[in-house]
Amino acid sequence: MISDLNPYSGREDLAYIAGFMDADGSYMIRKNNEDCCIPQVTITNTNSGILLFIKSKLESYGIKSYLYSGKQRDKKWKVSFMLSIHKRSDVLAFCKLLSPYIVLKAKQASIIIEMLEALQTGRGPRRKIIEGDFQERIQELNKRGTTQKFIQGD
Repeated sequence: MISDLNPYSGREDLAYIAGFMDADGSYMIRKNNEDCCIPQVTITNTNSGILLFIKSKLESYGIKSYLYSGKQRDKKWKVSFMLSIHKRSDVLAFCKLLSPYIVLKAKQASIIIEMLEALQTGRGPRRKIIEGDFQERIQELNKRGTTQKFIQGD
């Protein structure tokens, strides 16, 4: 049973989900065909049961998410699953809900919150400038490898 995966409730659940976000999650700002930036949060894992548990918990907070199944790329590898949140209001609610518990990706979550709050008032050409700036900041933080700054504790 899915509920048996995590015996905690309330704040412990949020810390549990934040741990998955720090380990297997990603904060992204991608562009669509109309050159608009779309914030997206994903958690990828090979255990669909855990992702279903997280999906259920998020729904209890009114956050809509979608579970996708990947293809098995190699016979030796397990199939991976991705939980995705991509509606702006749900991404904002997710980031705000987990912000007290996120550790390793706190800066990314903060950038997403800042962008979505700025976009609530931004219109026209200024909106694209705002989106582009935030997309560059997220991409810089999401580059592979550990920065010296992080190692030093900043």
